[in-house]
Amino acid sequence: YKTALMYLIMPMILLLPVLNQESVPILGDYTTTEAALVGTIGAIALFIGLGHPSNVFTARREALVLKRLRVSGVPAVAIFGGVFLVVLLFTLLIAALII
Repeated sequence: YKTALMYLIMPMILLLPVLNQESVPILGDYTTTEAALVGTIGAIALFIGLGHPSNVFTARREALVLKRLRVSGVPAVAIFGGVFLVVLLFTLLIAALII
């Protein structure tokens, strides 16, 4: 549960500096806050997209799920590809909802 809590809290911590900075116009109507927000959203997506699969595989390894899948004949591509595909889809969904 600590890892799940970290994934809930860390994006908000990463947004704090962006939301507390002074907004200065840089390109027409675009401000420094808007530019930093775009970069921060990308960093949050990268943070979740890279960190979550490793935690999923660790939890499944500890619960012996990966061992049962491998013994049953499921190819490694299906095991790892399935998790990465789901994480990619959810990351894109979250990015689409935010933007």
